[in-house]
Amino acid sequence: MSEPKTFEAALDQKLAECRRVMIAKQLDYGPGNISSWGEIGVAVRLTDKVERLRNLLMSGRKPENESIRDTALDIANYGLILMELLDKQWGLPMEAQTHGR
Repeated sequence: MSEPKTFEAALDQKLAECRRVMIAKQLDYGPGNISSWGEIGVAVRLTDKVERLRNLLMSGRKPENESIRDTALDIANYGLILMELLDKQWGLPMEAQTHGR
């Protein structure tokens, strides 16, 4: 991956990464884990991620499992999940599911 030369190019790279991770996790988890708890569940998961981030930043400790960057990606994707829930789009079929029909 080449280094971006503009803000927009950097943003496009980040959004593409969020998309890749979100699709991979959606294929693994499916929509049920989010659908069960809806917006409240996303708020809880976001709180967990933000608390982890705060703890790592305040302590100065090196993460043992997920990097701080991984945490940032998760926070971004939970924001996208919340937007899908609010727009009543969560649970739409995956492209792989619609192509097989």
